[in-house]
Amino acid sequence: MLTDLTSWVPPGRIDVLVLGTGPAGLSIIRALAPTPLKVVALAGGPYQVSDAAQDLYRCEIVGLGHGGSHGLRFRAHGGSSRRWAGQALPLLDIDFEPREWVPGSGWPIGAADLRRYTSRVEATLGIAPFPEPESRWPHPKGVPLPPFDPGVARMYFSRFSDEPDLARKFDEELVAARNVDVLIDAHAVDVRLDPSGSAVDAVIVRTPERRETVLQAEVVVLCAGGIDNARLLLGSNDRRDGGVGNRHDLVGRYFMDHHGLTWSARSWPDLDRVRDVFAPRRSKTGKHAAFTAVAPARQRRDSILHLASPMVFEPAPNEAIEAARFLKTSWGSASRTELVRQAGRAVRGARSVAPLVWNRYVKNDVAIDRKTAPLIAIGGEQAPNPNSRVTLAAEPDALGMPRVRLDWRMTELDVHSMRTWAAALAEELGRLGLAEVDPDDLDLPDDPDELRGLSDAGHHMGTTRMSADPRTGVVDADCRVHGIDNLYVAGSSVFPTGGFSNPTYTLMLLAERLADHLATRLVPGGCRP
Repeated sequence: MLTDLTSWVPPGRIDVLVLGTGPAGLSIIRALAPTPLKVVALAGGPYQVSDAAQDLYRCEIVGLGHGGSHGLRFRAHGGSSRRWAGQALPLLDIDFEPREWVPGSGWPIGAADLRRYTSRVEATLGIAPFPEPESRWPHPKGVPLPPFDPGVARMYFSRFSDEPDLARKFDEELVAARNVDVLIDAHAVDVRLDPSGSAVDAVIVRTPERRETVLQAEVVVLCAGGIDNARLLLGSNDRRDGGVGNRHDLVGRYFMDHHGLTWSARSWPDLDRVRDVFAPRRSKTGKHAAFTAVAPARQRRDSILHLASPMVFEPAPNEAIEAARFLKTSWGSASRTELVRQAGRAVRGARSVAPLVWNRYVKNDVAIDRKTAPLIAIGGEQAPNPNSRVTLAAEPDALGMPRVRLDWRMTELDVHSMRTWAAALAEELGRLGLAEVDPDDLDLPDDPDELRGLSDAGHHMGTTRMSADPRTGVVDADCRVHGIDNLYVAGSSVFPTGGFSNPTYTLMLLAERLADHLATRLVPGGCRP
């Protein structure tokens, strides 16, 4: 059932209370729907994206510039999947491993612990299985891969969901689920512990009109995103001054994102080949994109992070193209007034939009400009850094919660990794006759605080990191908050490290794993059917 707090009739009991209905929350809700458990989920926003709800995400930025904290989070039912491009790529084996040159690296689980859930997540997203690195290039024309030195670089291929708006995709299913209630525009503002401090006693929920409800559940799961998971824990400080789960001052620390810079080649000896190999494509198995990433052997040799360099085939930005993209990603989640306004902008700039529409809807390919030379991107994994963090600002939002104060910081390892990988990639591209590139054109400073022009991907990770040791992490290998029996956290906030891959696929794997754990814990006789 989809409803709101005003119309909702509370059940006699709640087994699992899910705070958030983005990709993590929806994965858990759907996985538990076949069980006898009573599940209630709070969609911390309206059904459609609105200006009023988006204002709840307004942050105070004190570190490096970070546009994704405002522009790439969506406070609505479905979370950021409402306007997500749908790109998926799993983390790789090395991303889970302890690396002595990366302080804070190493997960308490490995890639193998998540593989049993791949078919579920691929079915949810409607994507084909991922090809093994360099084993087969899913190109409709059978274009061969460039023979990169395998000790230097490897190529990987992402998948894109054709239906990335998960709220719209699964609403009928959720309405039909008798044991699931999804409460629209119901905002968790406080997680209250019992007198012992070892279990959640209640969650305080408010509507936009500040009507307040107290909910109790056997188990509570935070699925509010990589920033707001930490915000809610830090702000729930009635019993503990530092907030819930923050005995070792770790909640909000280790904030990570996928960073990026772009630079231009001096020349392209074979631009047609570059377009054929590196441009995003559609094939019989759907849309995919190519990533050239630093090989594990080179990471170990040079003591660098896991970076990647996709080619960026973007047309020169203009308001018509941006309007067309808005219409594509926001058709079901924006107001009629905004859709009409954006449609007018796209029509007025039809000359620049037409080639992209032709490629996408006539040729059934990707809507990019293949006539221009690409930019070379460099970025990906950020070093775990306890000084890169989410804290609470003094200003409250409209619900009375403290706003976020975001201090995004890089380290010397980040700069060293970008500089080293840029040099290695430039050498390989030149050796293969693909591009003449001067890595010095990146003009990277030695001081990470002086980095300029750095983009963020809106991939917010690390603020409730996973560790077997409560002194080095907020949650354990089952995503349970250390020291609190019935509180779990789902989403990319639990990632100890981020690799270069888009986090959504991996966080959905973790959510499916958590759902099985909860079913095993709460359902007599074992896990879900």
